[in-house]
Amino acid sequence: MENVNRLRIMNAARDLFNTRGYRNVTVQDLSEKLGMSKKTIYQYFVSKEEIAAAVLEETMSNMDRLYDSCESDPFQSDPLTVLKLFVSLAKDEMMRLGPMFRHDLEKFLPELNEKYQKFSNEKKNRLGQLLEKAQEMGLIKKDISVHLTIEILLICIKALVQKDNRFQSEKGIDLFLDIFCKGIVGLEMEENERSS
Repeated sequence: MENVNRLRIMNAARDLFNTRGYRNVTVQDLSEKLGMSKKTIYQYFVSKEEIAAAVLEETMSNMDRLYDSCESDPFQSDPLTVLKLFVSLAKDEMMRLGPMFRHDLEKFLPELNEKYQKFSNEKKNRLGQLLEKAQEMGLIKKDISVHLTIEILLICIKALVQKDNRFQSEKGIDLFLDIFCKGIVGLEMEENERSS
């Protein structure tokens, strides 16, 4: 029961943080949304900041698990496929940290924001390593900048997972990934793939 209540609190907080921002949510708001007393909430978390930290930690942990499972999947033989699979699976987790919550993280929770930025940079580096490996294997163009390609990929994904984006659907993200991957693969490699 303890874990169930903790998760309920975190999920309700995530919803409120995403719709109203961290700053505009009180423990009283959480209490009302959950139909739970503030005293009960404080049995699980000592502060609103601790709740935000738990929400962020859960999202980062889920992303790590997703990445590791994609990378270790024996059916995903090439790094480009791993990259596509990870982004496709991770989009739901990315959407769980809405723009209002991320904005307030930056502005009002600098320590948590720093932790999130460090995590994001680690993921960016791992994705960059996948692209470098794909380049070495001849799966993508040799003349593209891996760093710039990853930056473009992440900027586009952030835009696609915004709550107010009409292309937020799974099909929209899959279409983007298909176009993106075909762009970095190049026509010559795509034609070779078709003929084999």
